[in-house]
Amino acid sequence: MFDLKSIPSQLPTAPALTEYSSLPLIDAFLRQSKDFVESKSFYVEFDNDEAKIPCFTYSKPWELWWAPGTLGFDVNQNGTLKIQREDAPDREQTLYAQSKIESFMEFQEAAEAFLHPHSPPVQGAVFEPIRMNLLVRDIYFPVWVHEQLRLVAWSDVSELFPNTNVRAHTVNALEGKEKDHDDNSWYSDWKALDPKDTRLMDCDPKDVLILAATGRTYPAAAAAFKGWRSCSGFGLVLRLTDEVSMLFLLDVLRHGLDAQNIRKELAEAKSWKDWLRTKEISAPQSRFLQIHHSIAFRNARRTYIDEVTALSYGREPLHVAPELFARRGEMVKSLHKGMLLQVESLIRPLPFFIEYPYAQFIGTADRAQRMRNAQMVLNILCKVLLLLPLEELQHQGILPASIQKLVAELHKKPASDGSLLGISRDFNKIVQTESLSSHLLLFGGFVGHFRDKLTEQLGTLVTARNRVHHPPYDEKVFLEVAAITLPDIIGQLREMFRSLEFIVPREVRPTRQKARVLAVKLMGENPVFRSQEFETSLPAGDFIVNELAAYRAAAPETLIPLNHWFIAKTFSTESIDVGLFDRMERNGPSFSFITH
Repeated sequence: MFDLKSIPSQLPTAPALTEYSSLPLIDAFLRQSKDFVESKSFYVEFDNDEAKIPCFTYSKPWELWWAPGTLGFDVNQNGTLKIQREDAPDREQTLYAQSKIESFMEFQEAAEAFLHPHSPPVQGAVFEPIRMNLLVRDIYFPVWVHEQLRLVAWSDVSELFPNTNVRAHTVNALEGKEKDHDDNSWYSDWKALDPKDTRLMDCDPKDVLILAATGRTYPAAAAAFKGWRSCSGFGLVLRLTDEVSMLFLLDVLRHGLDAQNIRKELAEAKSWKDWLRTKEISAPQSRFLQIHHSIAFRNARRTYIDEVTALSYGREPLHVAPELFARRGEMVKSLHKGMLLQVESLIRPLPFFIEYPYAQFIGTADRAQRMRNAQMVLNILCKVLLLLPLEELQHQGILPASIQKLVAELHKKPASDGSLLGISRDFNKIVQTESLSSHLLLFGGFVGHFRDKLTEQLGTLVTARNRVHHPPYDEKVFLEVAAITLPDIIGQLREMFRSLEFIVPREVRPTRQKARVLAVKLMGENPVFRSQEFETSLPAGDFIVNELAAYRAAAPETLIPLNHWFIAKTFSTESIDVGLFDRMERNGPSFSFITH
């Protein structure tokens, strides 16, 4: 631990230090050296070792380390930061600012939380959708020039690298098609860079680097210490706004569900600035709450990892240890997948008829059940891809002869998954050819590029499934393909259904200005549906009681009854309860039941 002591009378002069303070200073110092002048690094000494942290131009670093009630600070050999207060409960005394502190900005934010211990509780932080352009100011191309990470605006990339299509190579790396690029044109462009070129910009303390080939994310200030020195590596640098915590955004990019497909989204985006304007993540509105939430998350994650690691060192009966570890591994995987599914289902729920069978597929390790559930999910997705946009056109009475022919084909005989995909392709062509997509207010996403991509993925699944029922009768390959493909499809559908709800109206009460609707919400995996009441500007007559409908509350408010190809039916199942003996009565023993 550091000991608090007075500021030395002589501190080295450096561009980062312009004023001094009378506050106590922890045993830390700035070194006047060539390395310091170039990298502006701050050195913290502990246990005869030192941790080097990029400091940039922060003018009073010692203010971060002083506060009443200080117990001490510790930075261990791995760069883990501990900040302790004597006036905090035992379990809250230590704030872990990431398993490793990689930049001075993270250090500063952790200390900021430490200096304000009486903050609103993290549990009270409300997560709200926030557009990325409120958190990220711009995106740059990073390049290593003379042992220094520099940035290039994308508008200048083509001039600085005239012989290389930098964006194309970056997109290829994001898609996993190339890890590095070593051709002579890129190398010659890179070697020709002039370090004094004004189009080459310095990094900012709040820049975040994303490596395109791996998706790994670092503070740009720490890139040099992470070994990202290759001239051939492609990536992106996000310049954060002042309204976002770097600790929090790093957690989002590394661990958050919102950024699960970020490399894929960036690769598919026609414009990264447009992507910033449309991409949303869930976050606390306050930067200060973001910092506290990030510290709480990192602390909880580290504790969990330590607990699991400690359990693996327990003594075991060796003759059954391999089987025990294998079984525990399957249980941990199943637990984590189940927990992740529950979080996704709550934040971005799908309609019950998709979410429930998918939950059954994800939630079991039994091979026979996974086979059955995977085939059910595949069949439902093949139907949904066709029937939802078809329902919307039928509701509007738009059924040209070409689509009526497809409807007749569906009525003629049961369609296999392959047949459904074939009809779906024909439907998509008709919608495009006859310009019907403008009539699809809710399910327009099921036509065009998205449908083509989804059809291709489902086609791969159908081919693998056919190998189960025909030679070579390969169940293993089908399950492997399903395990890879279905989560990707489901992730895309979550984005599509983000603003939609599937409801069954139970009661509609017209009022002077708006109608009030009581409806059952058929979203998520839980078959016990909840009722909700809401006001609507739509005519009360649009809501058909006890019939399934797709509803969008956001403008433009839209309701599409699903009564041609879907039906909502109420089933009553036998319920068994268990009674425990309570007392004897005249007629015999009396039992108390659990749920009745």
